[in-house]
Amino acid sequence: INASVTDMARWLLFQINDGRTPQGRPLLTKSTLNLLRQPQIHIPVPERNLFYGMGWFIDKPDAAGPAIIWHGGNTFGYTSNLSFIPEK
Repeated sequence: INASVTDMARWLLFQINDGRTPQGRPLLTKSTLNLLRQPQIHIPVPERNLFYGMGWFIDKPDAAGPAIIWHGGNTFGYTSNLSFIPEK
């Protein structure tokens, strides 16, 4: 996927606005978004609680604290990362 900064900002807004478009139209329910962010696979990284959901990495630095949801990529020398904490 090739995305601009504007595309990524829109994707982040969609995520933090509970699956709604900038116009407020719902495309996904909040419960569906939450399912995508549920840990499916544990990724064995020393001293980290790292998992993979459906398209998202789920990082739990503190087992009792909020999860950091993220995904990144790189191509042709360019790198990007989109991270957020849904509860915040």
